[in-house]
Amino acid sequence: YLNYANSSKQTDYFLLLLYFVLGCLSKSSVVVLPLSLFCLDLLLYKKWTYKLLVNKLPLLALSLLFGFINLKTQAADLFINYAHAFPYYQRIGYAGYALLKYLLLFLLPVELSVIYPYPQNSVPALITGYIVWAALVVLICLAIRKKKLTALSLTLFTLVNLLLVLQFVPFGEVLYADRYMYVPMIGFGWISSLALNKTKLPMRIVALVLIGCLAAASFVRGEVWRSAITLYGDILKNFPNSFVALNSIGVEYMFNNDDEKALYYLNKSIQVAPYNYKGYYNRGLLCLKDQLPEEAIHSFNKALKIYNYPKAYVGRASAYQMLGDLPKAMSDANQVLSADKNNPKAHFILGNCYNDQNRLSEALQEYDRCISLDSEEPEFYFKRGIAYGKQQDFAACMGDMSQCLALKPAYYEAYYWRGVAKVNVRQNPCEDFKIAAQKNYRPAVVAFSKYCGN
Repeated sequence: YLNYANSSKQTDYFLLLLYFVLGCLSKSSVVVLPLSLFCLDLLLYKKWTYKLLVNKLPLLALSLLFGFINLKTQAADLFINYAHAFPYYQRIGYAGYALLKYLLLFLLPVELSVIYPYPQNSVPALITGYIVWAALVVLICLAIRKKKLTALSLTLFTLVNLLLVLQFVPFGEVLYADRYMYVPMIGFGWISSLALNKTKLPMRIVALVLIGCLAAASFVRGEVWRSAITLYGDILKNFPNSFVALNSIGVEYMFNNDDEKALYYLNKSIQVAPYNYKGYYNRGLLCLKDQLPEEAIHSFNKALKIYNYPKAYVGRASAYQMLGDLPKAMSDANQVLSADKNNPKAHFILGNCYNDQNRLSEALQEYDRCISLDSEEPEFYFKRGIAYGKQQDFAACMGDMSQCLALKPAYYEAYYWRGVAKVNVRQNPCEDFKIAAQKNYRPAVVAFSKYCGN
């Protein structure tokens, strides 16, 4: 852009358009570039001209196009959070509050958090936000009146690059976030340097002190990122009622098999955000994991009452299958497949139901479909291997169990079933039975004693 503005070479302008389109295809926030270029014009040329306006028109048209596409996509992907779709007078107040927080976090980066939820006490935040907007308008007017165009352009540059993340359109669960500061920080830093240059402080010493302090703070802060649990735990220190952190840390504890803590945090996430279906959904998964299908169904029903969530249908289908209510399990699986015929987990549930009914050819068709959609899931091969075993196709059973173990070597039940298949084809099963028996898998212990005891 700078090359074009100085020389008017059309090649540079076409490159600008090309890179702008590629940028918009990469990250939606690039749509503010034309407004940033207006700020750059003011910074460099101290004025706006007809020519500078006209060369932005194609960029502005592309911005509107990509902005419209992005809004439609975000809405379809459920990233627009209608729970935070406050009246516009509140959104304006919250935006001003967020602006103040961005400035304060830049000047004094303490009590940092991966996410910053909306304030619980909204009235002081809204009042503060309107005061910030009023102060900003006064500062802009003074800058225009006194022709402080450098400060004006940098202020507008910072504001423009925060415009999309001030939650006028409520994306996600947070009011502001550190990662939104990457480009606006240029403006904050430049304005700060102008202010420091007005003082008589030794700039090199100031720079060294800042570099040392910020480097040390960054090093210490890195400890927070040691694991997902420490990361979400750090959020909860500052925001104990953050649904995102409570739900996420509950899921992490579930993955780590600390189910008591998982249940505590998931219950608390539901308590602080009863409108959010994901808390109920994840609690349903925890109940499934703990072999509590009736409680799982209750949680999945709660999730589905809030939102028609396909994953909750799959989870509920698994719970119904666990209870032996195969018609309801198949109904839920088919409900998902009616909207998404390529959902591997729904096909997997159908395969399991057919397997339980000894409709083995239909079960194998569903398992084949699962594997064609997701060839990296060991459970699919394991279940298909069981179905092959029921059909007395022990070679195919052994092949699937081996593939399962290649994907997940710790799948000890698969060692047992591969050993069973080996018995039926008169191969030595002892090594497989031994591995499974060492993990106290009871059928393998019995089989090892029977076939390998001597």
